[in-house]
Amino acid sequence: MNQKIRYFLILSIVFLGITAISSGMIMPSLSVKGKNIVKLKVVQKRVASSNKLELILKNITQDVNVPLSVEVKDYIENIGSVSDKVLAKLKLDTSLVNIKQPGAYQYTVTYNKRVYVGIVNIKEPDKSLASITLKNITLLINDPVPTDLNSYIKESIPDNAKDKIKLDISKVNNRSAGTYQYTIDYNGKLYTGTVTVYSPQQDPVSKPDKEEKDDSTEVEPVNNE
Repeated sequence: MNQKIRYFLILSIVFLGITAISSGMIMPSLSVKGKNIVKLKVVQKRVASSNKLELILKNITQDVNVPLSVEVKDYIENIGSVSDKVLAKLKLDTSLVNIKQPGAYQYTVTYNKRVYVGIVNIKEPDKSLASITLKNITLLINDPVPTDLNSYIKESIPDNAKDKIKLDISKVNNRSAGTYQYTIDYNGKLYTGTVTVYSPQQDPVSKPDKEEKDDSTEVEPVNNE
């Protein structure tokens, strides 16, 4: 009887040992499978977030009568983040833009039924003076010295060029008869003209004629930066 009990105990111990070993082999396998499931969820989340597209459109500025680009990529600020597949699905609409009339107009880019809105600014082309011809000014003593640019420059001055022209009449003394220099600084070039101040007693014949005589000079280059 004691021998049977002994055999039973031995078999029980062996069975428990086999069960413990089997459990040790199964648990790592379950752990690995658990990790695979977690990784699969992360991958799915990344794919979902990559489907969200935010377009940033440019504000376009161009001159009157210049044709608009028909390439949608020319209107997208963050074009580097847009795939070729998505780019092929974008729809550009510039039908509201009138390139013949200065103004601000809206254009749209549509993707997956979402409409993005941008602005096209149509403006008059910039005009500049190719060169400047100065006038010689004649003033009666104590007359005010002109400050208007048109009093000194023969050419018609475009509005957008006026802010770039610097007039210096600081050397002109309108209280004393004599000939003085003034300067015009424009686009890095310095132009010099004269202002003649005369007294009432001066012989009118000797008074310089500003229309017939032009002694203006141009000095270049001058770097005012």
